[in-house]
Order: sequence, then structure tokens, then C-alpha cells
Amino acid sequence: MKPEKKAIFIFLGTLFLGLILSVLAFYWDTPRELFQNKTIPSPLLAFGETGKILRKSGTIAPVENKQISSRITTNPVDFIRRIAREKNKWLLLERFDRFKESGIFGYIEMQSQEPAVRFKIEVMKNGSWVEQVSSQIKSEKFGYSFFIDSDSTNPQLRLTFRNKQYPVNIYGIGFLKNGYHPLVFNDQVGFSSFFRHSLSKNITYTESAALINPLKQTEHLKSNLSFQQKPSVGISKFHKKQGQTPIELTASRDHHLLNNLNISDQSLAATSIARIPVLAIDIESIDLYAEDYGILTNYDGHGREWERLGYVRFFKDGQAVFSTFSGVRLQGGDPGREQGLINFRLYFREEYGTSKIESDKIFDGSVRTIKRLAVKQSQWKQWPLNSPIAYDVTRQAGGLAPMTEMCLLYLNGQNLGLYYMVPHLGEKQIKAMLPEKDYQYFRIRGTPHEADYHFFSGFLNDIKQDVEMDEQYASQFVDLENLVQSIFSYMINATTDYCQGVLLKGSSRDSRYFWYSWDFDHSYIDVPVEIKNERDEPRERWEQPPSFAGFFMDDQGQKPHQCARVRLFKRLINEDSEFREQTKTLFTSTINHRVTQKFVAQLLDYYQKILTTIDYPEGDEYIGILRTYFTERIPYLLKEMEQQFPTDPAIVCEVTSDSYPVIVDGYKKEGPYYGYYFPGSTLAVAPADSGEVRYWLVNGKRTLKQQIALSISSGEECQVHGVN
Repeated sequence: MKPEKKAIFIFLGTLFLGLILSVLAFYWDTPRELFQNKTIPSPLLAFGETGKILRKSGTIAPVENKQISSRITTNPVDFIRRIAREKNKWLLLERFDRFKESGIFGYIEMQSQEPAVRFKIEVMKNGSWVEQVSSQIKSEKFGYSFFIDSDSTNPQLRLTFRNKQYPVNIYGIGFLKNGYHPLVFNDQVGFSSFFRHSLSKNITYTESAALINPLKQTEHLKSNLSFQQKPSVGISKFHKKQGQTPIELTASRDHHLLNNLNISDQSLAATSIARIPVLAIDIESIDLYAEDYGILTNYDGHGREWERLGYVRFFKDGQAVFSTFSGVRLQGGDPGREQGLINFRLYFREEYGTSKIESDKIFDGSVRTIKRLAVKQSQWKQWPLNSPIAYDVTRQAGGLAPMTEMCLLYLNGQNLGLYYMVPHLGEKQIKAMLPEKDYQYFRIRGTPHEADYHFFSGFLNDIKQDVEMDEQYASQFVDLENLVQSIFSYMINATTDYCQGVLLKGSSRDSRYFWYSWDFDHSYIDVPVEIKNERDEPRERWEQPPSFAGFFMDDQGQKPHQCARVRLFKRLINEDSEFREQTKTLFTSTINHRVTQKFVAQLLDYYQKILTTIDYPEGDEYIGILRTYFTERIPYLLKEMEQQFPTDPAIVCEVTSDSYPVIVDGYKKEGPYYGYYFPGSTLAVAPADSGEVRYWLVNGKRTLKQQIALSISSGEECQVHGVN
């Protein structure tokens, strides 16, 4: 052998021997049982130097994790269990515990019609993106587990999908970090939150998935996780004295609560026939009254820690509508609780038996679902129906407000009296009540959550003071019809604490802000004078604020109104004369065709019947006061409009016919019609069907026109009669 070849051979042999010795040295310090061809779910991810060495040395073999079930779930508890099952497979690798303790375990469920789509997940570390996942989405696979090598509780992630034709459907993403609350994104609200820093034009949402459309080579999706420290809480049966003892989440059909119901189904059904709908809640006394963990004895307790297991039954017209286990909490703010106001909130969860109730089982005409139900009594015993009536009036006026249903509430067999049920307008519930669900949500009441400040500051910036405010500008950001109708409802109801509710906005670029109203208990009454005795300045009930004087009057250099929607409305009224005139016309249309005298009379008749049925003390007197209120309130508001615009007084127009129906301002009328019109506005009249009217008498003058458009003038009559 030539010397140079011999030297090369010796060099290669020495190098090979060195590699063998390095591997043996590594093996020598590592427990023998670690090297038995351990397997972990595919894909095998790079996390930490030890993981890289083991993968390269072949001592760990990735194996496909065949998905047993591809059932899509929107139940976060179920999704967390799936993540935990995946995480347990990693625990086979004993020496990887320290990496799992400091890192983040993840799980994602997704599919695509393309045969194989490359995807990658990266984490921001030390100013650069570090790859954590690199794999393919395959048609036969549904769930993908992964590990993120990051100690951060607020890591920034970057996701890359390389689909070319079809979208990637993501059904759920979850993250577990030891000592912190799990993060689960598996509904439209969650998906929009997870992808809020991403390219919105590349993401669309359905009821069950986020659809990731094809991205350009330079495009990625980004998300910031935010883990919160895990408190010691539980569900339904958690008691403080138990500490962190594991608890059973599922309520079974043989639960002892079912064997110890305090009142029979037959009694509840009979009561619902004779009187009104009945709601019965059965809950263990220890969960109500125990010194350390009873929700009534600890009435200031808030959050899931203070949720207890209850059995709920609802009866209507003698029929059992539904019966199920649910979570039970107290509802309402601390002042009411301190005063002994017992209100409840029911949580329908899959682990209790059902995750939702079809809303038409409770509220006639409703078509969506109820996940959280508030069961409330009036804050004022002498004014028991303020909120339900004001909710009805608000919806009739065109505003957004939840439906209500009156009931007798039985708690462990004790009749607590008259209550009303209303959907609890939390974020998930209110989105379930709307036709689309990709809305940003801001709660206008109490102290805003930190994340809400950014959303609401965006709204304030959109209506900023340094621009000329007019309808064209404001309509880019705000649903002005919704704004005006909600303000009309506050004025008609004389709701003094009106600046609360929910502000919503869709996620698309052209979406506009709109309001959903709640909490009308301060309607129709002067609370400081009549309820709290805080001052002695009596005035007529129908002269209560808010009114046009307050909403129309300019601030004149003073501090802007604290209520953002009123601030916007005032600016539009004072700075845009066309909007001002449209508002005047819309208000008269509301009282002429929506919140009419007939509607109010029928509404109060309905509630008076309920009060009479249950022998409510002074119920007739209460309804009588409301009848007077509504009779006087509309003329009072019209008078204020005359003063604030200013304008000539409104004229009452009369439309009659030899036969009905007729169409007035686009509304069908089955009998004589009377409405208010300010001078300069127009009364539009037409027959319901062509040819049913031979001619019209307009202020006594005959016309053969079928379509009448009568311009209203001061000092002139306004009478139209159809002749057959």
C-alpha cells in the first residue's frame, strides 16, 4: 500500500473510532432503559440539544399517531382532555421531563383536501424565528401534537401553511404549560383571537373551523399566546376545604340530586298551567349555605370557583320543556347581592349533560341557542317588570336587546316568586344569538378588561374630535341606524343608566360598530327620588331624563360626555343638519309605526295578566302608572323636539278607508291610522292591493292617484280617506 493511501486509511479509521467512543461516552452517562427504541407521536420535533442527539442517533423512532376519532368538538373541556391524552404519550420518555416542564405542549386538529400540505410552526427566541414544527397535513390524519421549546408565558408564534389550491381547515388549537391555565381556541371567537395579528384576508371562519387560504411564499400567520397562572379552582363540586383535590366533572343520570327533588314534576306542571311558566333549581344545601363554600353565604364570590352543580327543570303550559344538570352561580353585581337580591346564572356545559338549550324552548320565536341563562328578579319590588317591558320596547323600536320570559322560580322546592329569564350577554352567548359570530366584543359596564381598552380606544379614535363630523364620515365606522334606534329606546323608556351594554364589531375591514342593549331596571322611575331617597325634587315621571334636551344640547366647550355613543350622537346632531332632519323623521316613524299606542296597550295587558295571575301586590296600580307614563311620554318628547330643533309643532295625520288594509309609510294598517308628522315631512299612502281604492280624498279633495305623497305644512289639515 502506498504511503499516502495508508495515511488516508489511518485518518479515516481514527475518525470512525473517535465517533464510536463519543457515542459510547454519551451512552455511559445515560440510563440503559432510555435506549430501547422508544417511540413518540409524529412529527418528531426539535426541542433542546438532547432531543437532537437522540433523534440523530436513532434511539427514538417517530411513529404515526392514528387519530381514533375525527369528531369536531367546540367544548373546551373535551378539547383539553384530547391535548392531555396526546401529552401523556410523550411521558414515555422519562429523560425529557425537564424539557416538558419548561416548555409548551401543543395540539392542533386540521385537515385539507390537498393530498399533502407542508406546515411549520416557529417561536420567536432572541430576536429570531426558531423552527419548532415541520411536517405535512395528510388526508388520513386529523390531530397533530407538537412541543414548543420556550420558557415564555407570552410566546410569539409564526405559522406557515403551503397549501396551493384548497384551504386548510383548523378545527382546534390547544396549548398546555405546567402551572398555567390551558389555552384552547376552537370556536369562531377563539380563532379570531388567536389569529388577530395575522393577515385577515387569508382567513375565513365557519361555525366549526378557521379556513386558512393559500399564502404567498413570503406570508406567515402570527399569534401571541398569553398564559395565566392557574388558580386553585374547580367545577360544580369544588369546596375550599378540599384544596386541590381532583373533582368529577360529569353529572350522571343516577346522581343523588335526582332522587331527592324537593318538588315533583307533576306539581310544577300543574303550577305552570294555572299560573305562569315555572323554573325549578335543585342544588345541594351545602353548596348554598356552607360557611366556607356556600354561594349564598359567600355572596361576593365571583368566577368559576363559585359555580355549583344544580338540576334545572322548566315547565310551560303544563308541559316539561327541558330538564338537565347545569352549573349554577349567583348573577349580578355586589351591591344587589349585599341587599339580598338573589339572582342566578345557569351554565349549560357538555360535562353536565348538555352544552346548550334551544332558545325557542324558553323564548317564543327565538331561533338560536342558549349556553348561559340569567334568572333575575327586579331590583325594585314595587317596580317588578321594568327590565322585561323596556327590553320589549327596545326591540320594537328597532334596537338590539335580548328576549325575556317571566317565570316563578323554585329553589329546592321553595317558591321565590316572580323572576324573568334572559340570555346572559357574555361574549360567547351574544355571538351565538347573532347570525355571524366573528365579532369583536366590548363590555360597557364596570371596569373594562385590559384587552378591551385597545378595542374601545380604536372606536374613540375613529370618532376623534379633530375631524368635521358628518354622516358620511361616521357611517364608515358606525352603524348609525343602530346608534339612533338604541338612543330612541333610552328616551322612550326614560332609562337613566343607559350608558352600558355591549359594543360589537365584525372582523372584516368594512365592518362597523353597533350596540346591543342590556339592563333596563332604571327605566320609568326616578331612582334617586323614588327608590333611594337621595334627593327631594319630585317631577312627573314622564319628564325623566334622558330626553332630547340632553342628547341634542351642545357641550359648549365643556368636558365631552362620558358615554361615547352619546358623544358621537351629539356631534352628528349639532354638526350635520341633514342627519338632524333624518333623525327627526326616524323618531316620528318609530312612534307612528313601531312603538304605537296599540303596541303599548297590548304589552301592558300581557304583563298585567301575569301579575293578576300570581296575585302580585299592587300589580294593577303598577300597570296603571305605566299606562299614564306612556300616554304622556311621547307628547313630552315631541315637545322637546320642537324646542331643540327648533321646528313647528307636529301635526296629527289621519288615514282612513272604506276597506282595509292600506299601506302608510310602507307599513300595513288594518284599521284607521293616526300619526305625528313635523312640517316638511311627507305622509305616504297606498292601497294594499292595486285597484282596491277607486280614489282618495286628500284633505277633502278627490284624486285618482293610487300612490299618495302628501307634504306636511304648518296650519294645514292632514286627512286622507280611501273610497271604494
